[in-house]
Amino acid sequence: MPDETGPRAALALKDVTKTIDASRILDGVTFDVPAGQVVGLMGPNGAGKTTLMRSLAGLYELTSGSALVDGHPAGSPEARRALSLMPEDPDLYPGLSVIEHVRLVEGLNRVTTTAQARSALLERYDLADKRDALPHELSQGMRRKLALILALTKGSRVLLLDEPFNGLDPVASRELRDEVRRLSEQGRTVLISMHGLGDLEKIADRALMLYGGRLVHDMSVRPAGDSGESLEDAYLRVVGTMSCGPA
Repeated sequence: MPDETGPRAALALKDVTKTIDASRILDGVTFDVPAGQVVGLMGPNGAGKTTLMRSLAGLYELTSGSALVDGHPAGSPEARRALSLMPEDPDLYPGLSVIEHVRLVEGLNRVTTTAQARSALLERYDLADKRDALPHELSQGMRRKLALILALTKGSRVLLLDEPFNGLDPVASRELRDEVRRLSEQGRTVLISMHGLGDLEKIADRALMLYGGRLVHDMSVRPAGDSGESLEDAYLRVVGTMSCGPA
């Protein structure tokens, strides 16, 4: 946990445990994330990454432990205002168009913007010509772009991105990497879960690894050209160690 005399962490978890249907999905997870840092969350399927993000977003109530978002308990009104979650499968309203989704999020969060700024955001993510399209008329990649736009529209200081690169072509993936770095430079905090370690290595300052619901590795991501251990090497080493350990 952070030093009480130091700056407040954007995310602070201590001994977080979550049990669902008698299965322990998260088991004593503890870590802090400073404001403005991009942190990758990696681990095999079933490691607890999505459950962790949903817990931080207040969609799941913790079984035990504590989780703070911008200094407020996860799930509290203050924490919800400070955080936006982009889920792996975007939950969009089938009867609302792209622009209506944006306006809805603006209204719910009392965000004031201009039509020009709104159009510029859609243009940046190549959705300007889809502003009147319904979700079923969008590709998977377009739906993910819309979900990111909605997260950005809310103006939250902390963003949780769950597998955001799924369904994106190489150009869109490059644009998303650039956007994540811009968000960090603006002082926003990004916790990003993904399997593509190559993409993660290009944008993250730090990487956390979950295995069996426990935090088993916490490492700084090497700068470009550094000869230190890559994320892929670290992942394979830790998974190999855990797989060979006691059941």
